[in-house]
Amino acid sequence: MISVRDLNIRLRESGVTPERRHEIKQDRRTLKNRLYAEESRLREMEQMAAAAYRSRERQRERISQLEDEVLLLREQLRQRENEVATLQEQNQIQQARIQDYEMMSK
Repeated sequence: MISVRDLNIRLRESGVTPERRHEIKQDRRTLKNRLYAEESRLREMEQMAAAAYRSRERQRERISQLEDEVLLLREQLRQRENEVATLQEQNQIQQARIQDYEMMSK
């Protein structure tokens, strides 16, 4: 696109009437505004797409973290269940000893 200065020089040299020069300049400005608006819309769409991508990436990371946490909690649960089973066995042994002691003391 030519500069405004060059456009003015060409219009003056071509003998175009002042009214027509004004129309040409308005048309030029309108076309430039349309171009800027389209560029702005494209930029906005690109930014929205990038934001959506970043959001999906954060969601994937969070899901991965939560899955890791679930695995850890399941392992801790298995450990606690094993501890409970061991304590129950020990409790049964102690209960049996108490009953044996009570039987011997009678």
